[in-house]
Amino acid sequence: IFGIDIVWFTFIINIHLGLSPYYRGSGTNFWPLVNREPEYVGATIHYLDAGIDTGAMIAHVRPDMNENDGPHDLGNKTIIAAAQAMPSVITAHLAGVVRSEVQDNSLGNLYLRKHFTADAVRTLYEQFDSGMIAEYLTHKEERDASLHLLPVPTIS
Repeated sequence: IFGIDIVWFTFIINIHLGLSPYYRGSGTNFWPLVNREPEYVGATIHYLDAGIDTGAMIAHVRPDMNENDGPHDLGNKTIIAAAQAMPSVITAHLAGVVRSEVQDNSLGNLYLRKHFTADAVRTLYEQFDSGMIAEYLTHKEERDASLHLLPVPTIS
């Protein structure tokens, strides 16, 4: 007798451990460290789509680094920063104030599991041993200037 139309909109918000579109795929906080680019360590909060880390981006977060951090410290700090940002992202999404940005997937690199080698791991630790983090922190402002990062959305 009574007709009710129900429309469901399904979305999935994903935390990608890596700064998209710069680093996509697997080990995306490993490779910036191998490549001596710690400014690219972070997480991207984005809508999930059918591609590999290609969904519209909502926000980027990065860990607070200090020169004594190792790769596991940076990884854990990144996970914490992303988890702390999610309530704001979800609240903003539900309020309809998220301004997502389509990724330019021609930027950056796609790393797959097959790219991991013992040499890459050795290089990662050599980068830390040679003062990569201290060097980055000394030049942080100028190195970060080339990044296009989306802030965590807030509701005003």
